[in-house]
Amino acid sequence: MPLFLRLLKHKRSAWLSFVSIYALGLSVFLVVNGLAKNFQEEIRVKSKELLEADLRVHARRPFTGAEEGILSRLVPGESRKAEVGGFLSMLRAGPDASRLVQVKAISSGYPMVGGFTFAGASQGRWSGRLEDFRSGEMLVPRELLANLRLDIGDSVSLGNKTFVIKDEYKTRPGGNFEFWEMGSRVYIPLGDMPATGLEQKGSRIFRYRFYMLPENGGIKDAPYLKALRDSLEAAFSDPEVDVSVYTDSGSDLGRSFNMVTAFLKMLSLSAFLLSAVGAAFFFRHHLVGERKTVAVMTTLGASRRSIVGIYVAQNLFLSLLAALIGMALARVWSAGLPLLIHKLYAIDIPSDLPWSTFFIGMALAVCTSLLFGVTGFAGLGRIPPATLIKPLESAPLGILPRIGLFLAQGAFFFALAFADSRSWLLSGLSVGAMGGAFLLLAAMGWAIFKVCWMVRNRLGYAIRIVLGSIRWGREKSLLAFAALGFVAFTSCLVPQLQDLILNEIKVPKGRVIPQLFLFDIQEEQLGGLDSLIRSRGQALVQPSPMVRARLERVNGAVFKRDEGGKTTVEDRNRQQFRNRGFNLSYRDTLSDAETLVAGTFWKGRVPDGAIPEVSMEKEFFKRLKLKMGDTLAFDVQGVEVQGRITSLRQVRWASFQPNFFVLFQPGALDDAPKTFLGTVKQIPDAEAEDIQNRVSEAYPNMTIMNLKDVIGRTVETLGKLTWLVRFLSGFALLIGLAILWLVVDALVSENQRTILLLRALGEPRAKLARLFLAHYTGFCAAAGLTGYFLSLAAAYLINLAVWQVPWIPSPGIFLVCAGASLAVGVLCSLYAAYRGSGQPLRGLLSLSR
Repeated sequence: MPLFLRLLKHKRSAWLSFVSIYALGLSVFLVVNGLAKNFQEEIRVKSKELLEADLRVHARRPFTGAEEGILSRLVPGESRKAEVGGFLSMLRAGPDASRLVQVKAISSGYPMVGGFTFAGASQGRWSGRLEDFRSGEMLVPRELLANLRLDIGDSVSLGNKTFVIKDEYKTRPGGNFEFWEMGSRVYIPLGDMPATGLEQKGSRIFRYRFYMLPENGGIKDAPYLKALRDSLEAAFSDPEVDVSVYTDSGSDLGRSFNMVTAFLKMLSLSAFLLSAVGAAFFFRHHLVGERKTVAVMTTLGASRRSIVGIYVAQNLFLSLLAALIGMALARVWSAGLPLLIHKLYAIDIPSDLPWSTFFIGMALAVCTSLLFGVTGFAGLGRIPPATLIKPLESAPLGILPRIGLFLAQGAFFFALAFADSRSWLLSGLSVGAMGGAFLLLAAMGWAIFKVCWMVRNRLGYAIRIVLGSIRWGREKSLLAFAALGFVAFTSCLVPQLQDLILNEIKVPKGRVIPQLFLFDIQEEQLGGLDSLIRSRGQALVQPSPMVRARLERVNGAVFKRDEGGKTTVEDRNRQQFRNRGFNLSYRDTLSDAETLVAGTFWKGRVPDGAIPEVSMEKEFFKRLKLKMGDTLAFDVQGVEVQGRITSLRQVRWASFQPNFFVLFQPGALDDAPKTFLGTVKQIPDAEAEDIQNRVSEAYPNMTIMNLKDVIGRTVETLGKLTWLVRFLSGFALLIGLAILWLVVDALVSENQRTILLLRALGEPRAKLARLFLAHYTGFCAAAGLTGYFLSLAAAYLINLAVWQVPWIPSPGIFLVCAGASLAVGVLCSLYAAYRGSGQPLRGLLSLSR
C-alpha cells in the first residue's frame, strides 16, 4: 500500500488529467443514454396519449367491406370508436392567399385520449367542447392565422366547401410532437369531407380508426393487446393496412426522436471512445516510463504477480474515481440538457437519471479501462532486470497478442455501439472508422519515422539526436502521433458529416430544384392545368403518372409480408419496405436526377406479347432481396401486371423531381387508374404564390407544395439537431484539448533529456529554438493533417454507404485543422523551451536519479 500511494503521489498532476478526461467522456455518454432511456420511458407512460387510443387501424384508402367485417369480428363489441380522415390540401383564404395544410376530418367521439385547449374557450367565447363543433367550422393553430392574416370568425375554403374559423387551438391530442410536418394541422368535422370534393380517384387520403377497449377482464393488458394486434394483422391481406396498439410506443414522435437519439448516442459514444483512447494513451505512457521502477522491484525480489497487481490496483482506483466524478457531472448535465431539448422541440423529458445508468457507468468505466490497459499490464511481466542498465530494445509484448487485444477492444466497442443504436450498419461504420483510423495513424507515423531515419545522415547532428531520442522511445512517440491524429480525426469527422447531411438538401451545381410540386392531378385535368400555368408565363415540367400497386408474386412465388423480428434498425427498414404498397410509373428516358448503375434501360414501348421491362432503385432492390432478371407480378386495382427487372438506378431524391422506386416500360400501365405529379421550375416567390392560388382555386382536389417552404422546414429541423450536436461536440472538443495536453506533456517529457544534453553541449539557444519549432510543429502538423485526411476518407465511405450525395470537402475545416495543428506545434515548442531552461547539468543529474 505505501508503494501504491507513493506511485500515485509521484505523478499526481498526470493522474488528475487521466481522471478528468475519463470522467468528462463518461459523463457525456451517461447523460445522453440516461435521458434517452427517460424519454423512452416517457413514451411508454404516455403512449396511449400519443397514439390517441388503445388501438389504431389506418390505411391510405377506404376500408373494404371485408375489412370492416374483420374489425367488427375481432375488436371487442363494447369498444368505443372514432374515425378520422387525414390528407394534405390547399387552404384558400381568398383568391390571393393559400397555404398547404394537413387536414384532420374528425368524427364524434374524437379525441378518445387527450384533448384540445382553445384560446377562444379560455376567453369565454364558446364552451371548448367538441360536442359544440359544428359542420362548416374549422379549428386552426396560431401560426396559420398569422401567416394568412386571419382571425377567428373569418372564412376559408377547403376544396369546394367554405369553412368558418371556429377557434385557435393551443394544444391538440397527441401533443405538438411532429418533427417533419409538411403544413399546419387543421381540423374539420368528418361529415364535411365529401362536400370538399377532395376525395377523388387516386387521392391520398388516410383513414384512421381509433378504438378504446372496455375496461373489464384484463382486456387492456399488454399481452391481450399484442395478441389482438397480431390477429388483426394476420386477418388483413393488404400490407398497407397498419395496426398499432399503444404498448408499441409506435407514435411518430417515438420513431422520429429515436432517429435523433440514435445519432446523438453514436456521437456520445465517440466522445467516450475518444476519452478512453486518451486515458489509455496516458496509462500506457505511464507504464512505459515505469519500466525501470519495475526492473528495480524485480531485482529486489518482488514477484511479477505483485508488481502487476500494484499497477492494476492503480488503474482500478483511478477508473472508479473517474466513474464517480463522471456520474456526478452527468447528474449536472442532465439538469441542463432537458431544458435545451424543451426549448428546441417543446418536449419535456425527466431530468433524473435512472439508477441503471449509474451502474452501467461504473461497470463501463472499469471494464473499458482494464481492457485498454491489458497490453501494458501484460508487458510488465516481461520486463527484465537488465532494463536498469540498457533500454528495452523491443516491445515487451509480441505483435500477435497486440493484434488480438486490439480486436477485442474493437469488438467491445462494437457491442456497446450496437446495444445503443440497434444498427449493424451505424455501429460498424462508427467503430470501424475509428479503429481503422487509429491503426492507419500508427502505421503512417511509423512510416514517416522510417523515412526520416533512412535519410538521417544527410541531416544535422541536432536533428539526428532528436531522431535518435524518438527511436529510443518509439513506442511513446508512436502513441503520441496516433493520439494527436485521432483527436484531429474525430474533431473533423463530425463537421464533415454535418456537411454531408446539409448537402442532401442543397442544390447541386448545374441543377435547379423546382419551386412548386403538384400531385393528385387527374389525367383529364392535365391539359387544363398546363394551359393555366402557361398563361402565367410558366410550364408544367415532367408530368409523371403514378399508379398504386401491390407486389403479389416474384418468379411465380407468393411475395409474403416480412413477419420476422424487428430487433435492429436494418430489420425495421427492411420490414417497412417489404410491407408497403408501391407507386409505379413509366417513362421513355431517365431523368437528370437518375443514374443507371446496372443493366440496360429500354428503348421504346413494350412490344406486343412481351413481358414489360422494369427498372428499380438500387437500394430498394437490395432491401427487397431481389435479383436481376426476376419477374414481378403486381396487383393494380385487381388487375395483374407483370414485369422483368432489367436495370437498376441510383436516384437523387433531394432533387424534388417526380422519382419512383419502380419504373415500367411505357405501354404496360397505359390503361391503369393513375394520377399525375408535376413540377414548376424556380420562379420568383410572387409568381409562385400567384400560380399556387390560381391552381388551388381552379382545381381544389390538387395539392401544391412550395418546395421553398418544405426545404425551410427541413433546414429548421436540422438546425435544431445541429444545436444538440454542437452541444455534445463541445464536450468532445474539451476531451480532445485535454488529450492534446497529455500528448504535449508526454512528448516534451520524453525529449527533455535530449533538450538538456544539447544545452550542456553548448548548442545556442536560437538554434535550439529553431530545432524545437521544426520538431514539434512538424510532428503535430503531420499527425493533425493525417487525421484530417482520414476523416475525409471516413466521411466518403459513410456517404457511400448511407447518403450517396454529391459532396465537396469544406476548405474551412481543412484550414481550421491545419491552423490548430500548427498552433499545437508552436505551443509544444514553447513548452519544450520552458522545460529546457535553467541549468542543463543539474537537470541531467536530476533525471538520472
